[in-house]
Amino acid sequence: QEEQITPQYEQAMPEQEQEQATPQYEPAAPPPPVHPQPAVRAAAAPRSTQPALKIQGQQAIEREQTAQKLFNKAFAAENKKDTETALSVYEQIVQYYRKDDLPAVQGLAAQALLNKGVIFNNQGNTQEAIYTYERLDRRFGQESTPEIRKTLVSALLFKAEAFYKQGNIKKPLATYQQLEEEFDKDEDSLIKQLIDITRWRAAEIQMLEDGKAKLSSRP
Repeated sequence: QEEQITPQYEQAMPEQEQEQATPQYEPAAPPPPVHPQPAVRAAAAPRSTQPALKIQGQQAIEREQTAQKLFNKAFAAENKKDTETALSVYEQIVQYYRKDDLPAVQGLAAQALLNKGVIFNNQGNTQEAIYTYERLDRRFGQESTPEIRKTLVSALLFKAEAFYKQGNIKKPLATYQQLEEEFDKDEDSLIKQLIDITRWRAAEIQMLEDGKAKLSSRP
């Protein structure tokens, strides 16, 4: 019998069944668990604080392990094309750990939103994908954790592509500009590569649109 790990929460929004389309992006793979060390007792702290610190450290590990199990369950369902289960479990992670302050758990919540957006995009539901990427930006836009920042950059890139797929030109270019302004000075090598892709894609879209404009202006 499958282990029950699903936490209870109030659903933020109903999920709708969408027509399956050819996948365009790969979902983010589940990251390896990172076990935080129990807080270190200060030299001047009394001995009586040690059990409490040990309990707090163990509780943090257990929260992260539970979140990781949920993410793995959603990721496995996604790979089996069971998108209904995947979307539901990803949303459980997002809602249940909304106030959890563990960086590893918040990283999983960010990736859960990213993967939800990818699923919607692959189903052809670009509007729901855009909404999901914007949820990620609103919730994690001020985070400084490197892994979350990488997830955020990926979400904004996918958001720009979803806008372009809708035939919108100004919004993807505005999103690319946002990416450059917010992440241009980031020292992370992967983020630097993604920003290079951003510049190239923005230039490509602008060139394509300029070409269309010239053709349409011919008599």
